[in-house]
Formats: sequence, structure tokens, C-alpha cells
Amino acid sequence: MITILNHKDQPLPDTHCKNAIVSIVMGDRYQKPWAAACKNSWTAYADKYGYDIIIIECHLDDSERARARSVSWQKLLVLNQPWARQYERLVWVDSDIVFSNTAPDILKSMPDHRRVGISECSDQLSAYERLIYVERLLKIDYGAVDPILMWKFFQENNYASYGIKNETGIMFGAGVLVLSPMFHNALLLHVYENEDHGRLYEQPFLSHALMMEGAFQKLSPRFNWGVLEFLVMQFPEFFGKTASRLDVEAIWPHLINELSKAYFLHFAGCPSIFQHYAAIVSASADATQGDAGLRVA
Repeated sequence: MITILNHKDQPLPDTHCKNAIVSIVMGDRYQKPWAAACKNSWTAYADKYGYDIIIIECHLDDSERARARSVSWQKLLVLNQPWARQYERLVWVDSDIVFSNTAPDILKSMPDHRRVGISECSDQLSAYERLIYVERLLKIDYGAVDPILMWKFFQENNYASYGIKNETGIMFGAGVLVLSPMFHNALLLHVYENEDHGRLYEQPFLSHALMMEGAFQKLSPRFNWGVLEFLVMQFPEFFGKTASRLDVEAIWPHLINELSKAYFLHFAGCPSIFQHYAAIVSASADATQGDAGLRVA
């Protein structure tokens, strides 16, 4: 069952499901590609494993401060909604994520309700691939350095840009979160009180809080498999440019191959590619009465 919330105080219909997938999808820029590229795969997954789907189309915090920063922060308010209490677990999923039809139930990986399920950033890459990835992101040649120490330094700098001292070398990706309304609401609300500092939004604050509290369990990177990592490593000429539909058509077989590796394929940092991916899936579905985005070889 999919419920669309147009107002934060809107009650949910009665449900027999104990768990729900939740996302914020606001405005045509996000709603149209989500409906084209994601809705069918999310629905199939929810039906298979017994989840409700809750799509939020409004601000949970409508203050001037909230509107001045990315809506990404508002995922931290989901557990504080009255309707959240009727569920044992909520799985937050960013609205630019496509589910593979081979994806297992994510909750099977998370038996401990007291811990937040979350993947480490770029965990799909090996240590040396991470070195190359950072070099291409930053357009710097580090030479023959220790890739593990380089990654640690890279993440320390990301934390430092947010005023956080964290020397673990670990940053989590906040696009997929396994949450418990009983255990995690206070932690998320505490993180929400921080101020925005840049393109990583709430991610450094949430990562740091989870590590300081020891309140996380690492998920397989297949539950948050990044298109950006694939793009930078395999098609660096596309990084930093606005992709055309012809560009996306040219790499289409490779995108489908990434989906076959992933459980959840995440287009974070690749908005133009996601827009064209959605358009191609929609056109193919119209022609075949199917969902091209779910066909994996």
C-alpha cells in the first residue's frame, strides 16, 4: 500500500504492516522521475516483503530555517511523526534509488532494533579504487600513497569542513537508513539541530553521532550502490557535466549491469543521469507495458 502525505498532520490509513519504506518526494522535479523510475520497483519490493510505502510530499518542518536548507535534512524528522509509532521499523530510502528485483529483505540484515542500519560511503570500491575515485573527484594526482591512509585523510577533511573532529576515516551514506521509532528518534532530532555547512548536508553529523553512540550496524554496500562511483571510475568524462539523453543511452547497458550488482541503485550526485534514466524507463514501459528498469541480465 502506498500512502501519499500532503500534510504533516495527515493520519495514515489502518494497516497490518509492521514496517514501512519512507521517502520525501516533493515537486515535479522529483515526483515525475520517481514515479517513472522507482515506483514499480518499490511497490514490487514492498509487496514481496510486507512493507507499506509512505511518500511525503510536504515539509515536516515548514520553518524559514528548514526551507533555507536541503530537504534532505528532513529525513531526520520522520521518526518524530505521530504515524511513525505504529511501525516497528522504518526504512528511509532517498527518492533517486531504484530497487533491483533480486534485492533481499533489508531487515534480514538488521536483527538488532537498537542499531541504525547504514552503509559506508563508497564501500563498493576497493582501497585502490577509492584512491583513484578521490583523485578524479578532486582532480589531484596523489602518486604512490597508501590508499587506506589517503581515504582516511579525505574523510577527516570532510568532517573538518563541518567543524567535526573525526579520525575514524569512516563516513556513512545517508540515502538508506534502517530505523526504529522506539530507539532512534532522539538521536535523529539531536542531529537535526546542527546547521548546514555544504553539499554533504546532514551526512557528517549523522555519521559522527552514530559512531559516538555506537548505534550503527554496517549494511552491505549493495543496499546503497552508487551510480556516481561507477560513473567516475568507468566514464570519468561524464563527471561534472550535465548528461544528455544520448549520453545515458550510450551507457545504458552499463547502468543495467550496475543494477544487477546492486540491491538498491542510488543516483545521488547524478541528477541529469537519473532524469534521463527515468525518461527512458518510462518510454520503454509505455512501449512494452513493462518496467525496463527492472530487467537485469
